[in-house]
Amino acid sequence: MRAVVRWIEAAACGVAAFSAALVLWENADPAYRAAVGDPLWLVVCYAVAHAWMAWELARDGAWTPWIAVGRALAAYGFLAVALLVPPAGKAWMAASPSRYVYQLVDWGEGAELVLFAFLFLGRGVGNTIGAMVLTSPWWGPLRLRRPLLGRLVTAVPIVLVVLLGWQFTELFQYAVARDVARVVVDSLDCADVQAKLGQTTTDVRALKTRRFVVRISYACPATRVVVADEHQRMGYADGARQCCPPPG
Repeated sequence: MRAVVRWIEAAACGVAAFSAALVLWENADPAYRAAVGDPLWLVVCYAVAHAWMAWELARDGAWTPWIAVGRALAAYGFLAVALLVPPAGKAWMAASPSRYVYQLVDWGEGAELVLFAFLFLGRGVGNTIGAMVLTSPWWGPLRLRRPLLGRLVTAVPIVLVVLLGWQFTELFQYAVARDVARVVVDSLDCADVQAKLGQTTTDVRALKTRRFVVRISYACPATRVVVADEHQRMGYADGARQCCPPPG
């Protein structure tokens, strides 16, 4: 188990280092460097640090447990920023030396769940499990010497795994509401939109075994649809722009 986790962590660090190396290679083009403005010192440090972590994890060096803990803490910090200040999280994913990793899992509008799974299950849960397994020489003896304290210590990562899984489930439900809103927008008829401009309608729609409250605000340049599920998780979509008369 430890070897499998160690090699997975090493591979993740290696992929991040490779992404940073690609960023450095692209910065060899003066036009690209002028347009993007990557701080080369940060990219170099990022690449070197992740290459070293990959090597240390692969050989199970003395720094292995510390690297695992550091990666888990970095994941928690990033997820906290992404949840509390979403624009900052998106900005980091776009500018990070590991941005090509994020691009692999960011499939755009309508497929956000792939990115959410990577962030919360891959980085969050994965790094938590990695830290717990690779630090077992620290907390294992503690559970033998002081069983109660040892169990309290090991309960922390278990609680974190549950919270991260719950947060992913919540984001999944928000994504479902957003998808329903997009379906409603796509089904709007231009004659209906033009007849109801300035009005707001509310109705309940069933999807399989679930019911959603749908509020449609007919307006130009776009009609907005807001959908809420039974737990008030909301999603919205704008559309029907083609139904609006041309300006002027």
